[in-house]
Amino acid sequence: MITQPNSQRPLFKIGTYQFPPEQIVLLAGDRNYTKAILLDGSVWLSSKTLSVYEAEALALGFIRAHKSFIINKIHIKKITNNYVLLDHYLAPIPLSRRRRSKFK
Repeated sequence: MITQPNSQRPLFKIGTYQFPPEQIVLLAGDRNYTKAILLDGSVWLSSKTLSVYEAEALALGFIRAHKSFIINKIHIKKITNNYVLLDHYLAPIPLSRRRRSKFK
């Protein structure tokens, strides 16, 4: 779901598109690119690194789980010692030792 820029609620900008934060399940870093995985399963690719999106994502309720993943808190299904399981995303997200305390 792509939202028009004149919307009143906060939007998360990925490339030239803007999305409501609740539509984004996670941001995954892959070298110098960032993939945004949305609720509908679509994947949006940006040529910016994950660190470029980090400050905005954290302000909108996301949390960094690993050096390669920023996840949306509202989509967390289960947290284990080493992984985070999300609704709408089948693969477990690794949880780094340094960031584990933020999930408890």
